[in-house]
Amino acid sequence: TILIGKKPSEKMIAKYARRVPTKAHEKLFNWYPAAIATLPASLARTVCQRANVWWDSRLRRGLSAGLAILAASLLALLVFERQHVESYLPLFELLVQQMIAHHESARHLDHLGKRLDALLDEASTLPNRSISTTTTRSIQDEIYHHRTTAQTIPTWLYNLLRPHFEKSMKFNAEAYIKGVLSRKNSFDKGLKRV
Repeated sequence: TILIGKKPSEKMIAKYARRVPTKAHEKLFNWYPAAIATLPASLARTVCQRANVWWDSRLRRGLSAGLAILAASLLALLVFERQHVESYLPLFELLVQQMIAHHESARHLDHLGKRLDALLDEASTLPNRSISTTTTRSIQDEIYHHRTTAQTIPTWLYNLLRPHFEKSMKFNAEAYIKGVLSRKNSFDKGLKRV
């Protein structure tokens, strides 16, 4: 079942697209490695989904760890300064709730990532095997559902970590693509010999 509603009209897309600054649009061009275009569409979609899930999980794990450190530091400071900890309980509660929410989101994304890894492993070891559109649509629905229900990531954190995460994501995706193409070429050569 597709989770999203009807596709918005071209007019509505254009209306909202005009609200996004040109620089923001430019940041999204070529976000995935260009080498993805060398893969069959089903594999390319799945590699993009895997990169997306990896990215979101790492952001959430980092934020969860940061919130844990913040809560522990604040508690230590209050105890050291002999402050009344009780008056800060609502803040601690909020920090812990956010930390748990992001940690649980990351766990869900890691589970989804393992499913994607299994699909990619199977498809790359059997070069003539493609991943069905139904499967990638179902996974995309899960990604969409996660984005609409999970706690948001602060924009400043995303912007801070983007350069490092983007390099890592592209490196991992390109390494996977090279591996797939290498196995496919070996498979094709083996078929020619038969």
